[in-house]
Amino acid sequence: MRAYKMIWVNGAAVSKLRFFMWKVWRSRLPLDDFFRRLGYLMASKCWCCAEPREETTQHLFFTSYATDKVWKYYLGHAGIPINGITFHQAIVKCWTAYVVPRLKPIMQALPSSLIKVRKPSIQYIPHRWPEMIKMMEQYTPKLKYTKVLWELPDHGWIKVNTDGASKGNPGRSSIGFVLRNEVGDVIYACGKEIHEASNTVAEAKAIYEALRFCVQHDYILIDLHTDSMLLKNLITGEWKPPWQNVRRLEE
Repeated sequence: MRAYKMIWVNGAAVSKLRFFMWKVWRSRLPLDDFFRRLGYLMASKCWCCAEPREETTQHLFFTSYATDKVWKYYLGHAGIPINGITFHQAIVKCWTAYVVPRLKPIMQALPSSLIKVRKPSIQYIPHRWPEMIKMMEQYTPKLKYTKVLWELPDHGWIKVNTDGASKGNPGRSSIGFVLRNEVGDVIYACGKEIHEASNTVAEAKAIYEALRFCVQHDYILIDLHTDSMLLKNLITGEWKPPWQNVRRLEE
């Protein structure tokens, strides 16, 4: 097909961008509409928009606010109207635009440049196309990590580590927990997305799911660890409601 010849042509973009464009063209990116086609039913919301709509390939890369500005800027200067056309039709118009030969590679690779919209942490983006491609090829996101000391549980005990997080607090949330035995071997691990919640609710949900799994599998000697100081103090009884502290000061 002509589309695949334009995607896989040598020199149009680096390999990562060629694979990215193939996934975009085939609607194989891991977006909500892709998982829905696989049979997973879920509430869908685009996390890149102030007023979110359903997360689809068409919306994320063509009709959302940021991408709409990009398409109108580049295609508008090239004399290509985008009103009333689909995402795939806009890509084809880029590929088949009548421009001078030296601009052909730019118009051919233009749809792939929308990937920079997905990298908001990049502070400086070169204006020259070759430098932009080189920068994207060498780009590595900064990872933050913390080194901690993990100790084995006592003989016959199961150590449970839980965690939960919310993007937005409240917002899109996920939980995770892992069970290990006395020699450190993983017995079970789970990580999944939950309903929108706050950080504290996500932490509590992770603890609840972990303890429910332990009860279902008859694990009695449980060494539970969470990084939420609030929930730790609440479980151990060290947390006191604010009104109790006020009453104590009054006495």
